[in-house]
Amino acid sequence: MDFSSEQNSIMFLLLLIPIYMVAAQETSEILDATDLDGGVMNITDPVTDSGQQITNGNATMNWENLETEEIISAMGNEEFHNRTNDSVVNTTSKMPAIGGFISKEIYDQAIQITQNIWLPVCCIGLVTNILNIVVFLDREMRKSATSLYLVGISLLQITYFIVTSIRRIPPLIYGEYAYTKTKFYLLSVIYLSNYFGAALTRTVYCLVMLVAFERMMAILFPMKLAKTRLVKSPIICMICLIIVSMTFHVYLALSFYLSETIGEDGIVKYGMIRTDFDPVVINRFSMAAKIIFVYIPIIGLFVFNVVLCVALKRSFKTRKSLQESRSDRNQEKRERQTTIAILVTTCIFFVLSLPMPINSIVVNLVPEYNYFNENRYTFLFVQEVGSLLSIVSYCVDFVTYLIISSRYRLTLMKKCLPCRYHLKSKIHSTNTQVSGKSLSTGSG
Repeated sequence: MDFSSEQNSIMFLLLLIPIYMVAAQETSEILDATDLDGGVMNITDPVTDSGQQITNGNATMNWENLETEEIISAMGNEEFHNRTNDSVVNTTSKMPAIGGFISKEIYDQAIQITQNIWLPVCCIGLVTNILNIVVFLDREMRKSATSLYLVGISLLQITYFIVTSIRRIPPLIYGEYAYTKTKFYLLSVIYLSNYFGAALTRTVYCLVMLVAFERMMAILFPMKLAKTRLVKSPIICMICLIIVSMTFHVYLALSFYLSETIGEDGIVKYGMIRTDFDPVVINRFSMAAKIIFVYIPIIGLFVFNVVLCVALKRSFKTRKSLQESRSDRNQEKRERQTTIAILVTTCIFFVLSLPMPINSIVVNLVPEYNYFNENRYTFLFVQEVGSLLSIVSYCVDFVTYLIISSRYRLTLMKKCLPCRYHLKSKIHSTNTQVSGKSLSTGSG
């Protein structure tokens, strides 16, 4: 099967992922910040819902539009619970009795399991994305601009795995001690998870939108596409996009800084405090970043996907009519296999990404379902499982390519099992020659 035609189907699957990722990113309506010790914010303590005010003495701050959803998704929810029982939260509402469908004991067990699974999943994601890079950088494969963009997406996903995993190392070594008594942990949250994690994720959205646009143009206007900078210089386009995204999201790194306080026991405690920069400016940058790097790419993905589906359907009908005239059964079989593969992998992507957007919708529709109500541990349980499944979805691209693309499988075999690849190629060549001789003998 021609890989260029398969990429249309592959990208249709691939472009579904960011839609659910954005829904997952926007799930965090709870602000992970507590004003302690004269304004020092310990991000591991619970706070009020979005839009409420946190009051400490004479200091009153409104965190409604604070860019904190990246912190929550990056830190994970286990820190919420680990320090809740030891924290005193001064808020405008009281914490109700904890109950709900998921008990604290079940949640603690789930957290322990997800903590043990997280790093292995990241390692699997690293390996699968490295294999994707090796395949798409093959001499024949990298001739396509789409392959280079897929390499860029895999590189960003690898970087995301590394960046978001670094902050999990101190808790594994020091336990709860790391949350308030180690600089490295909080610095990794501020600069790696909050800044680089969010910027990398949103850069992937834009890259996938570019790939969708490139595939759409390849089907509708193939001659015009060859003259565009998007195809001529894909590496330059990706570098420019990464630079613009990283530069624009600097406001995330400037939103907080590390603070030190000495307790009555003489032990130094570290926390995060909001910087003195104008919060209105920070919030406007936050809104602009969401519009430019989240909403526009997602809307673009939707539009390009719709056009791409229509174009693929018309192309399929055209090829089908040609097949009827030629009776090309092999081509029809390959098309049927591709359709089945698309159906299966789409369902897998949907199931893996479903918990996070459902959790977000329920939080907005059901007031009793959030962190500060009786369903606290149910909310955190779904959030934690959904976060883990979102990471798993980064590893599924490799399986998708293996199922859909025969050329991907052959290239992977050539890179990883060269002896078997050459043996298979030799057998295939021999069978082709024998078939040709049989046909010539029969016609003679």
